[in-house]
Amino acid sequence: MLERQTLNQGCSMADVEVLKLVELADNWIGQKTGDLLDDAQKAILRQALAGQRLKDIQVTGYTGNTVQREIAPKLWKLLSQVTGKKVSIKTVRLVLEGLREEASPSGSKGALERGGRGSEESASPHSPRRQTSPDPPPEGLELPGGQLDLVSRFYIERPPIEARAFEEISKPGSLIRIKAPKQMGKTSLMTRLLHEAEQLGCRSVALNFELADSEVFTNLDKFLQWFCAIVTDDLDLPIQLDSRWSKFLGSKKNCTNYFEKYLLPAIDTPLALGLDEVDRIFPHEKIADDFFGLLRAWHEKAKQSDIWKNFRLAIVHGTEVYIPLSNDQSPFNVGLPVELSEFNSAQVRDLAHRHGLDLTGTQVEQLMAMVGGHPHLVRLAFYNIARQDVTLEDLLRDAPTETGIYANHLRQHLRHLEQHPELASAFKQVVETDSPVQLMPAVAYKLNSMGLVRLLGNQVTVTYDLYRQYFRQRLLGSERLNASPLSL
Repeated sequence: MLERQTLNQGCSMADVEVLKLVELADNWIGQKTGDLLDDAQKAILRQALAGQRLKDIQVTGYTGNTVQREIAPKLWKLLSQVTGKKVSIKTVRLVLEGLREEASPSGSKGALERGGRGSEESASPHSPRRQTSPDPPPEGLELPGGQLDLVSRFYIERPPIEARAFEEISKPGSLIRIKAPKQMGKTSLMTRLLHEAEQLGCRSVALNFELADSEVFTNLDKFLQWFCAIVTDDLDLPIQLDSRWSKFLGSKKNCTNYFEKYLLPAIDTPLALGLDEVDRIFPHEKIADDFFGLLRAWHEKAKQSDIWKNFRLAIVHGTEVYIPLSNDQSPFNVGLPVELSEFNSAQVRDLAHRHGLDLTGTQVEQLMAMVGGHPHLVRLAFYNIARQDVTLEDLLRDAPTETGIYANHLRQHLRHLEQHPELASAFKQVVETDSPVQLMPAVAYKLNSMGLVRLLGNQVTVTYDLYRQYFRQRLLGSERLNASPLSL
């Protein structure tokens, strides 16, 4: 038994080292670009740092071809750009380990080197009580960000959402619409939904529209051919667009025939298709109108066609649909709607326990007063407290500042507002008052998809005190919106 415990401890130490290097990479990318690694990039990086060969790396929802040819090369290129060093799967660990000896992009030691304060202050009455010894931190902590692994203990169910969605995906021809702002757990739920479908005998494909190149949205024909090719590739079938795409039939008919006469018969089992980040399509109104109308038509076909009963669809989007779609051509008014809510106080406390923390009711209230029940923001707090990087008292004090744990998250939003002045101007109106504000619907929906505002009928209000404090200072303190670009 002692030998097994020693082995487990050795494995956990290696896992912790990998997580630290992933966090270091995320910190560098956040500082340099304002963006963060997504869930697929983190999964690839974790496995690469653990010594996996590229051909053996697996990412939930993506085929090996997509990982090897698209996601991984872009990841190595991004890391090369932000580190100034040539990064590949063979050199990534060496490069990241070398960075720990250098200054961080902000001029100080990296975030991973700043810890230690929490262990000195762990006796503070404002700090959560630990269920275990304060040193070392609990084993098995997972770096927050992106979708959660299917076996992650940090996935918190929000009854009855999962049960209803699992029941619906078991039905022939089903359609499920998952809606929530960014980082609320949409992709994690979709992944679990597709896994449930696989357990029921379906084949599944997860398609993320963020992976589509800009040129894909040039016209409908190019978009639908790309769509068919991605699904075909993920099913490990030969792509047969050349022989099955007629110039006489039109794009939508060709796409329908491709699924009806090739893909669905070829797999000879139900197909569960998950479409993530469909918001990416909304700005391209002509493509959006035709593509979403096509999805609605396929859903209707399942009511009368046996082959289309084998098609099950999950659509994931972050905002209300602000493009004009007629009621009989929209997939957003049929099927099962699933709107992900924030965590309630019981779920927040449950997540704290899973991080080895025992919060009082008052401490839960204090944290939720700052960030509500936002899954990512709450989890980021518990991760840092459990690692003893910060106490709850210091976390709350520094939360809306450039030195707090949410600095990268806030700067990401600020950068997005800088790139979209109409959103920045509208959000300025929201944060300068404590009362609800009425905005143009499309603007309100976009701010809501970012998670910055909460919809209250025809009006909006700022979502969390974290955003109110930070953006009041950034947008109102210097009045830079009209004078000069927003400064990071």
